[in-house]
Amino acid sequence: MKSTFGACLSMSLVLLTLRSVSGCTCMPVTLHGSYKSSDFVLVGRVIYKDATQNYRNGNTYYDVEVLRVLKQDGIEIGTPVTRITTRSADSLCGVYLEVGQVYILNGFKGDSGLRISTCSMMSRGPVCQKMLGFVYDTLDTLQSLA
Repeated sequence: MKSTFGACLSMSLVLLTLRSVSGCTCMPVTLHGSYKSSDFVLVGRVIYKDATQNYRNGNTYYDVEVLRVLKQDGIEIGTPVTRITTRSADSLCGVYLEVGQVYILNGFKGDSGLRISTCSMMSRGPVCQKMLGFVYDTLDTLQSLA
C-alpha cells in the first residue's frame, strides 16, 4: 500500500513539473529595429476602449485620436480617429491601454485593420506631456534612419 502511494505521489510530482505553460514571450529588439519592422508608427490618445466582444473573439478594440503619424507603409490610418486592435489577454501578447493617455503605437496591418502586440511596442507606457517633444525628436531621428 505504501509503495503504491509513493509511486502515485512520485508520478504526480513528475507530471506537475512537466506541464507546459503558454504565454507571451518576446525576442529583444532595438527601438530602431522595432520602428523598421512596423507597418505603422503613430502617437495617439486613447479615447475609447471596447472590450465587450473580447470573450467572443479574444480582441480588445481601442479608438485612438491620432496626434501624429510617423510611418504608414501603404496603410490608410484614419484621422482624426483610428481603431486599433490587440489581444484581450496579456498572456497572448495583448496590450493594455488606458483611456485618456497618450502612447507611441506601432504595429502591423492585419485582416481587420491595425494591430498592436506587446512584442511590437516601442514604448509600453503612456507618454507624459513634458516628454512629447523628446518623443517627437526621437521618432523623427528614427524616421530619418529608416
